[in-house]
Amino acid sequence: MKERALLFGKSRSLVGIMTCPTGEVPDSDRPALIMLNAGLVHRVGPNRLHVTMARRMAERGFVAVRFDFSGIGESLPRFDGVPYPQSAVLEVQEVMDAVSEITGARRFCLMGLSSGALVSLETALADPRVAGAVIVNPHGFWDSPEWGAHVENLSVGRIYRRNAWRLESWRRLITGKTNYRRLAETLWYRVARRGNAARQVSTVVDGIKQRLFAFLRLNIPILLLFSDKDRGIDNFDEILGRGWSEQLGRNVSLVVIPDANHTLAVPIHLHQAVASIDEWMTMRWPGGRATLEPALVGDLRT
Repeated sequence: MKERALLFGKSRSLVGIMTCPTGEVPDSDRPALIMLNAGLVHRVGPNRLHVTMARRMAERGFVAVRFDFSGIGESLPRFDGVPYPQSAVLEVQEVMDAVSEITGARRFCLMGLSSGALVSLETALADPRVAGAVIVNPHGFWDSPEWGAHVENLSVGRIYRRNAWRLESWRRLITGKTNYRRLAETLWYRVARRGNAARQVSTVVDGIKQRLFAFLRLNIPILLLFSDKDRGIDNFDEILGRGWSEQLGRNVSLVVIPDANHTLAVPIHLHQAVASIDEWMTMRWPGGRATLEPALVGDLRT
């Protein structure tokens, strides 16, 4: 593979790296992979996820791009007052324009973790050039303290319920290693979550549900990748309703990585995520040169 540092955007203020296969002309029928910032983490991605992913996909024959939104990493800030939710989508489109001009790519697969997942979703709804999306541990659906606290409590409660069947969890409880205060807060929240907080949550759900459904019903391949110890999957549970994962269309695949956290900080979890995305992309757009590595997760479901 070969890598080039580039300046993107109308003002050439967005800094990025393009990774391409060596010694071959990129196949313009296969989408270029564009990876988006996870919050304020710069373009290398959490635990170098984007670097690893870009180089892996170049081995498979894909073009891969990682860049920084305005004001992140080495990219200059914007001064036009456009809010981030709108400016982020515009900047992804500007990067797609530039990659098309350089490589001839006509279609794109967007990949984002945390807030980057939501930008991927919004860009897919706005631009028909998006041919696929990898949504990893999505956060930030609504700027609401009540919503954040609500979903966090649901996530912690889910993990406690699951761990109740594990002998090691009972050992931790008996030996005083459990966070008793957090456990008590979670149990109390389940009892007393009605009232004003519940009304706030309903408002958020009403504002998001139709847009999320519209995204999942797009006629493009979508990979939903969740860490078991992250609240991303609880966001989907609360917005779409229990049982949503059993009603996914054939265009949507779901992977849950056991015991992984939000940023895939443990090397084996990062490896599982990369291998799962690799497998998903190569299955949907075949033609890569290398042999697939097993995903190691075991629950890739289409």
